[in-house]
This record gives sequence, C-alpha cells and structure tokens, in this order.
Amino acid sequence: MIKKLPIFVVMNAKAYLLITVFLLSCAISSMAQDKSVGIINSAAGFGLTGQWVVGEGDEMNNVNLCLDTYGMLSGRSKVPGVALSYTRDYLFKYIIFEHFDLIAHAGAGAMAGYVKDYEKGVFDSPRESFKEEMGWAVGLCGTLGIILDYDRNISLGFNLNAIAGIHIRQESYAKNIKLSLYKNGIINSMMPRICVMYRF
Repeated sequence: MIKKLPIFVVMNAKAYLLITVFLLSCAISSMAQDKSVGIINSAAGFGLTGQWVVGEGDEMNNVNLCLDTYGMLSGRSKVPGVALSYTRDYLFKYIIFEHFDLIAHAGAGAMAGYVKDYEKGVFDSPRESFKEEMGWAVGLCGTLGIILDYDRNISLGFNLNAIAGIHIRQESYAKNIKLSLYKNGIINSMMPRICVMYRF
C-alpha cells in the first residue's frame, strides 16, 4: 500500500522545483548573453567564429575557423586552405546607443593553418598554377575591431587581423623543406573582416 504524502511536503517539493527551474533559467540566460556564434567573411576567406566573455566582463575569447581562398579568385587554385586562430581580446570601450551597443576590442593570440602564401603576379597569369606548394603556417596574431550588439540577439562585427608568422612547405621539384615569412599574414591585415553573429 502506497502512503500518501502530506500536503505540505508536496507543496514544498513543488516550490523547491519551481525555484530550482527559475534559478537555472536565470543562470542560463545570464550566461547566454555572454556567448555568440556566427559566420565570418572577408576577401581573404570565410568561416565560423565564436566569442564568449570571461573574467569580470572586460575580456573576451575569440576563436575563428576559416577557409583561406587565396588564389581561387584568380583561378590558380581550386583547393582552399584552412586556418584556426585564437585571441584573448580586451573590451576597452563600451558605448550604449538607442538601438544597439558598440563594443571596441583588441587582443592577441596565436594562429595555425595549412594554407598557401603570397606569390608575385597571382592575378597576372591565371592559367598558371602556383610555383610553391601549400604548407603549414604558424604565428602570433593580433586583432582590432568593433562589435555592434543589437536588441534581437544579433551582432555585427568588423575587425582587422594581422599575423606575424612563418610558412613551412616542401618544394614540389626537389622535395626540400622551405621556411619563409608568412607574407599573407601581413597582407590580409588590410582586408576587413565582417562577422554576423547570434547571441544565445
């Protein structure tokens, strides 16, 4: 025989359950406003981006996974490269407007990828393939940008990203290993990147 619980025990259990659900929903919603994911696009390539605020709310982790389309617009390459970068950005300016908030950020981090590097005359002879092979690029990167946070959980980001690194590749004809400055890391810093993100 199942014994019926006293009414005050049932009411207390329901109250605790409601309080727990309320606190969890508040915690999730407060965490959600600090995270965003979206797409990133520029003349150098496109990909995915993720951002989340850390610390006292004045720092932000920024992770980008992008396809490097260097040489594809000129027809000299059919295979994109891929690059992963991470920066820890400081949110140094916050301005509240009527319909959006403006956040200025800057930071530094690291980058690694399997990409092609700059070659002179990339647009001069579109039928010719690259002289150098695709290789590994690693280096330190820095970013400077702004984020526009709109009311409907949509954010727009505009930033510049510079990479100081090296490019390691193997020669196709001699099979020797070549190491050089990653020139596209500096050239691409002049190409603004546009991010469209959803805050959750």
